[in-house]
Order: sequence, then C-alpha cells, then structure tokens
Amino acid sequence: MKYCPNYATRVFMEEHDRADLYHDSKEFINRANKKYKVCLVSDADTEMIKNQIKNFDFDKIFISEDIQSYKGEPNYKIFKEVINHYNIEPRKIIHIGDSSSDIIGANRAGIDTCWINRHNYRKRFHIKPDYETESLNELFPILNI
Repeated sequence: MKYCPNYATRVFMEEHDRADLYHDSKEFINRANKKYKVCLVSDADTEMIKNQIKNFDFDKIFISEDIQSYKGEPNYKIFKEVINHYNIEPRKIIHIGDSSSDIIGANRAGIDTCWINRHNYRKRFHIKPDYETESLNELFPILNI
C-alpha cells in the first residue's frame, strides 16, 4: 500500500478546518466581546483554522505557527506575547481551554485558567485550573456577563 504524506496532510487540514463549532461558542464570544477584549490563542496552524476564525470578532489572534511556540512549552512564550500585547497583569487575563496544554502553559505564565471539560474527563495530568466548567455558558456568572 502506498502512502502519500502530502495528501494525508491536506485531508487532515481540510477536515480540521471544517469541524463544527461547539453550540455555545458564538454566543459566548459575542457576549464576552461586549465587556472584554477577546483574543484567540491557538496551537493550530493558520491554515487549519482560517475558515473558522472568520465566524468571530477577535481583538487579536495569537497562532503558535506565527510565534513559533506552543501553549504547553516551559517558556510559555505564546502567553508572554498575549501579556505583552495587552500590557496587563497576567491575573487580569483568563485563558479558557479544553486541553492540558491550555491550562499548564497559562498557569506557568500566571494567567487565570478555565478548563472546559465538555466530556467529563478525569484529569490525567497535574493540572490545576482556577475554574472547571462543562460549557462556555457556565462562564457568564464567573465573568459577570
């Protein structure tokens, strides 16, 4: 059997880009934008999310591909970029994510974290989010919106 890595990569990228949004994403970001600056911090390459990000009005987008750093890296460079861009104390930022790297990297940077645990997973790593929710809607009272 022949395997073509370029074709496999293209299919993976196309499928990732066409993934359905979670039902609460758009409403949450629209409401949060009325009170806060909302940015996207993503480990996905730009090509993987280019069509998805068109659906939202982000203040700024931080992509690992551009910054050459992933969220879980010990130097938390991508989160330093966020802090420096907004020129704000890390504890005045909340990073909302659904993976251990989201929580670990933001915690290292001193940023408050919320783990969206949509599937009721047990923690496999020693992550300590400040908040844990099953949906973005549960963040409305936490963020006073």
